[in-house]
Amino acid sequence: MYYSELIRLAFVLIFSVIGYSLHSLVSEWLKPYYSGVWGSILLILIFAGFGFLFGGFAGRKAQETARDVEKMLRDIPGVDFLFAVFGLLVGLIVASLISFPFLLSGNIRYGVYLSFFFFFFLGVLGVYLGWYKRKEFGGLVGAAQTDRFIYILDSSAVIDGRIAQVAELGCLPGKLIVPDFVVREVQRLADTNDFIRRSKGKRGLEVLETMKEKNVLEIYRGEAEGQNVDEKLIDLAEKKKAVLVTTDYNLSKVAHLRGVATLNLNDLANALKPSFVPGERLKIKLIREGKERNQGVGYLDDGTMVVVEEGNKFIGKEVEVVVTSVLQTSSGKIVFSKMEKG
Repeated sequence: MYYSELIRLAFVLIFSVIGYSLHSLVSEWLKPYYSGVWGSILLILIFAGFGFLFGGFAGRKAQETARDVEKMLRDIPGVDFLFAVFGLLVGLIVASLISFPFLLSGNIRYGVYLSFFFFFFLGVLGVYLGWYKRKEFGGLVGAAQTDRFIYILDSSAVIDGRIAQVAELGCLPGKLIVPDFVVREVQRLADTNDFIRRSKGKRGLEVLETMKEKNVLEIYRGEAEGQNVDEKLIDLAEKKKAVLVTTDYNLSKVAHLRGVATLNLNDLANALKPSFVPGERLKIKLIREGKERNQGVGYLDDGTMVVVEEGNKFIGKEVEVVVTSVLQTSSGKIVFSKMEKG
């Protein structure tokens, strides 16, 4: 706001000076009809008005450009920017060494033109090489890899809560960000009248606060294109070439169709559950009856359901069972077993 007004003021002053400078020229052209002081004031006011109009337009454009540049610089990792500056310095040093003999030659004007060309060309080339070769240069000097992954969290992953433990364990090498519009969505859930939705929203806010305090999460203040939150998330992931972290099955499928990489926490949890083969023995405590007759049901420590044939007589007891088959469902694995003989 202040920048645009300062630019407008500068345009008004510059155009006013131009109007005053044209006073003598206009007075010669319109000498019979031109009144000295009042004509000069009128000319200054006319040019000041033009400066006010042009300055407002230039100020708005300058402010938009400054905002875009600030956003771009904020998204650039520090290591990447360092390699770009290093490339610029190397290019300028090489340009100075090449230009030195031309500046010492007899034709100073010719040497200045060549020096300007070398400084501009090699400076741009140095920035280009430093930026696009930053990964290779980082490997040579032992720096951290600069092409880090970016993970974007949606509201379902935040509310789920498991992402906090995954991030603390360092299983996601890269930068975790949550867009501001996702934070607002979680806040709306926390303010709703429905008890269950309100509880989920409050848990999501607590997860965000915990991750923010431990510096494993960054809030993205920018906006994205789309009519709803899901479309904005996919658009933002496309622009940043990021991985979308979610527990929403439909969102992950739509994102996959759009070519966006996704990480479904439910799929990750299912992949980490232990695998069982027929004939393997387990010890399980049966806690309730199953859907079918004479079945007993228990749960492993990771939440895997174990259905035991003829186990209804042992509800509340720990028994040893033999795995007969394993069924993989969208909600997880179900292990079917039978009582161990004897």
